Amino acid sequence: AMAGKEGWVKVAFTITERGTVTDAVVVESKPRRLFNRSALTAIRKWRFRPQVVDGKPVPVRATQVIEFKLASK
Repeated sequence: AMAGKEGWVKVAFTITERGTVTDAVVVESKPRRLFNRSALTAIRKWRFRPQVVDGKPVPVRATQVIEFKLASK
């Protein structure tokens, strides 16, 4: 933030039957590698409502873009 950098990271991951995140990997980012670690740390803490098929929760692969923006003054 002190350097004034902004960017985004596209992360692919699996949402488990319990709604937790596993297998998170960076697919793409800009600027490259600057926010990757922060994005992976954040996405692993997220919780989702699991996908239900035939009345049972199942794991599903998903992607999410996480943006890193400075607050407007």
